[in-house]
Amino acid sequence: MLFALGDRARSLPAVGKKQEARSKKQEAKKMKLTNISVFPIKSAKGFSLENTIIENMGIPYDRSFAIIGADDKIITARENPLLLTIQTKIENGQIELSSAGKESIHLVLDELPQNNSISVGIFSDFTNAIPINHPVNDWLSSILQQPVKLVKTDPGSLRKMKEKYAPTNQEVIRFCDLAPIHLISKSSLDDLNLKLDQPVTATRFRPNFLIDGAEPYAEDHWKSIQIGDFVFDVGMKTMRCNLLTIHPETAERNPNQEPLRTLSKIKKNGNEVSFGIYLIPRKLGVVKKGDTVTILELQTG
Repeated sequence: MLFALGDRARSLPAVGKKQEARSKKQEAKKMKLTNISVFPIKSAKGFSLENTIIENMGIPYDRSFAIIGADDKIITARENPLLLTIQTKIENGQIELSSAGKESIHLVLDELPQNNSISVGIFSDFTNAIPINHPVNDWLSSILQQPVKLVKTDPGSLRKMKEKYAPTNQEVIRFCDLAPIHLISKSSLDDLNLKLDQPVTATRFRPNFLIDGAEPYAEDHWKSIQIGDFVFDVGMKTMRCNLLTIHPETAERNPNQEPLRTLSKIKKNGNEVSFGIYLIPRKLGVVKKGDTVTILELQTG
């Protein structure tokens, strides 16, 4: 469900002087959207865009496909890191999959051979998905070294966001973890890298949006933001797991559990470690690289 925008921008609520000062300082820096990425297959590599339409479920095709094992559960790179070696690209109505040492394979998006919808497991939940009958399944199985199938979201039976995060309890998502769009800040990444022996890139965190110009970790305090002409609610912080310890290029696990170990020292709350935020779109539109990012409302308390 989309949220209608009012005729006037929302004013800041009463917040502490430090938060107001932080907001003004960030806006004075002219925060910018510096990168847009889409990940068509859950846990596989994505690709960058210069601009994109924003739908109520986020960027078109983002996490709209997933890979299931013989038990009909969605496989992520947490279970099989080799997923990270699969490169995706969408162009001219086709999705292209490639991997080192393998001939690439193409699927025409409007002509996908498919079965009836089936129930698949995603984390502790279940959702409906449509299996794709195509030689891509053998291609994927050879790379992942286990029998797998490609599935796509069932438009007639989409997942609902968890009630505690959904503004209206009507928001739906594809195969993303919790919410439609994931954002991280370059300054937060830079601060983390100062504490690491081996710096990591933004791709380690698989964000849809990368912004620059904010204070480190300031995004943790945002409640709503505007990018270009379009408004997003902040749904929640992004909780991190051992996926961070897997190198996105080599698919090898870090023996020292980095960068998760260092991140847990600076961004741990109880048993949870966060980095980045999830966004929920309020309306359809287009965003592009270079768009200005403006804070509309800060978290209170």
